[in-house]
Amino acid sequence: EFLFAFLEQVLTLIHREGKQSVSLCAEWLHGKAAYRKGQPEMIHRALGLSKLDNPHVVDATVGLGRDTVVLANLGASVTAIERSPYVFELLSDAWTRALADDQGQIWAEKITLLQQDATVALGEIARMRPVDAVFVDPMYPEKSKKALAKKDMRMFQRLLGHSPHHERYGVPCSQGQN
Repeated sequence: EFLFAFLEQVLTLIHREGKQSVSLCAEWLHGKAAYRKGQPEMIHRALGLSKLDNPHVVDATVGLGRDTVVLANLGASVTAIERSPYVFELLSDAWTRALADDQGQIWAEKITLLQQDATVALGEIARMRPVDAVFVDPMYPEKSKKALAKKDMRMFQRLLGHSPHHERYGVPCSQGQN
């Protein structure tokens, strides 16, 4: 069973299974995302953005938005695409809270959130504005000979399942301009 609740003014998705529950929220101002904002990031260099002025990145598999926040904080305009309406609500809450924060507003204004399947959205986005990079960090199903994923990732996997489109995300990347 999944349900939404506001815990300490943060929209949280709670999954209850028997007596146990796991909660999930998109937190951009504190925790992991806040820590990563101040760190030198390989993602920026890996996407070839260091020499570009105001690059436009599409985060095709946004998840909880941690990479999106890092990219926006490093100066990129980011179009973040999430296919799940549940996760999109969590992201919208994080984005709204970031816009209301004096420091967060600086980079949150560079983020555009879309609730759509990335395989559809990528073509539409590219027609509206040039895309410098497409970032794909897909969630793969668990493998039997590997340690269990963290609780929040397992909750994601239960909620979303595996996307059959991940293998198609690379096509627009190979057609990009550098």
